[in-house]
Amino acid sequence: MYLDIRSFDTSEKASLDISRHLPRRVRIGPVAIIADRPIIFLSVLRKRWTKIIAEVQRQYASTLDARKKASLHAEVQLLEKMSFSLMRKDPHTGVAVADLTDLPLLQHYQTIYMYDDPDPETLKKIRDDHLSTHGLIVAYTRNPKLYIDNLL
Repeated sequence: MYLDIRSFDTSEKASLDISRHLPRRVRIGPVAIIADRPIIFLSVLRKRWTKIIAEVQRQYASTLDARKKASLHAEVQLLEKMSFSLMRKDPHTGVAVADLTDLPLLQHYQTIYMYDDPDPETLKKIRDDHLSTHGLIVAYTRNPKLYIDNLL
């Protein structure tokens, strides 16, 4: 298991960080995002995802290098076919957004983003019950020292 503890000042910074980190993680396997208000978070994430696709398309249109163009085209195709949903509606989507009560018991994820200061005990339970072998948990917190003291 890998743990990445990230601090944030505002929810805007955390959601921006997730949307920038997410494109690399979806290639590896299923992703879950645990948030206290999943419907709102999903809406914000979809808007940011649309902007990411537009940025990659802009880069594609502005390059003449054939190898770079092919790489950017593949990136756009991957980003466009990614699916997002609320966990309770479709737990097998590429990126599932849920609160703690929506996680299915036997579902495992390669990457789990824990948003809104999860307590260390909850983080341990999520790790044990829902994280794949060699998976990554990214915990967003206002108090990183709390996690370092309790998890390491």
